[in-house]
Amino acid sequence: MLNRRRLLSQAQGFKKWLFIMCLYCRIFHPYREDKHRLGTAVAAYLQYQKICGSNIPQASGQSKNFLSPGGSDNGRKTPTWLDLDIYSMQKFLESVAGPLRIPSHKRYIQYFSGLLSGVIKLNSSSFFLKAIRVESPPCLHYRAITVNSEWRSFIKIFEGVRCLFTSDIYVIPITTRHFIYEIKHPLRLRGDILVRCYQIIPNNNKAAYEKELIASVQFHTCAITEKEVQFQKGDLDFACEDERFSAEHMMTFCFDTVPNEQPMILVFQDPLVRKEPIAENGDHLETINEVQIAYYQAHMHYSA
Repeated sequence: MLNRRRLLSQAQGFKKWLFIMCLYCRIFHPYREDKHRLGTAVAAYLQYQKICGSNIPQASGQSKNFLSPGGSDNGRKTPTWLDLDIYSMQKFLESVAGPLRIPSHKRYIQYFSGLLSGVIKLNSSSFFLKAIRVESPPCLHYRAITVNSEWRSFIKIFEGVRCLFTSDIYVIPITTRHFIYEIKHPLRLRGDILVRCYQIIPNNNKAAYEKELIASVQFHTCAITEKEVQFQKGDLDFACEDERFSAEHMMTFCFDTVPNEQPMILVFQDPLVRKEPIAENGDHLETINEVQIAYYQAHMHYSA
């Protein structure tokens, strides 16, 4: 038998559901052309629901058991709207966006989850980057291996969307097993940090060199607790799925909590590694383009 009050309650519930769906469309619309970013947004939402969903206030006319995840009916587990919401979004993540593959995306989901759950304590201090130590460096260009017996590389460091630092070009013998990107004056970092590693492609027919992005890593200083932070091959974007990178490849970021101007003792630097001023090669400090700005603003939204 139909019940007017029940129909009204169901209609109101459906209206709320439609309103929520419209919000989902608004939130996820900017990510429609990038499944990786879409997957990150959905994964962050799932973490939020799993951690904070039980704190959602109950609607009028509904019992506490109905709104609590894992409520029971005569000892039998009854799925709630929160359970169904998590299940449907999980299926959407698996079937449409796919599993998270980019290491920096996974890292930011861990930040997001850790901050919500209290596992990660927010560290608002600034850190000073002194050097980046590279072990088992790659050499990705055929000509560099067969003709020059050395390869050239440099890094760029961004805070948010602003480029803070561009290193000199390091000329590295292909037999080198470790070297250091030097930072003469410790670089103050705070917030979302992006480090990009480039190699220079040899080309004798052109006056200016060509650069290729071979690895990058993004992290937030709120999660830094040690003076040395290591990123292995599986933690680096681009490099993680590149077979040309050795399984032992690793980048170690050397931090300090004070701006110590004393030069770092480069005990690991290969004496055959030499540097060329990057300005002589026509490179300039640059900002990230508009598409990338939206990409990093999404990460900064998660970490806020």
